[in-house]
Amino acid sequence: MRRLVLAAIAFAITTPALADTVTSRIVKIDYQKRTVTLADKTVMAIDKSVDLATVPTGEPVTLATQIDENGIAPITEIKPATPRG
Repeated sequence: MRRLVLAAIAFAITTPALADTVTSRIVKIDYQKRTVTLADKTVMAIDKSVDLATVPTGEPVTLATQIDENGIAPITEIKPATPRG
């Protein structure tokens, strides 16, 4: 049992936080709440490391998220979406 617990702890320490990406358009930015509203009306939080002055609206973007220590997945990076083809 002790080995199982130690293995679980080692796995948790060496496994990176879960990350995901979303491609959409930002239609609204709430600067006070640090959130964006996407084209499908999803509201997402923006990490403090993202400069809100550089966030584009109306253009296709790829949003990177990463689950933090509180289990919340704020946007950690915003890039222009690359066209498919």
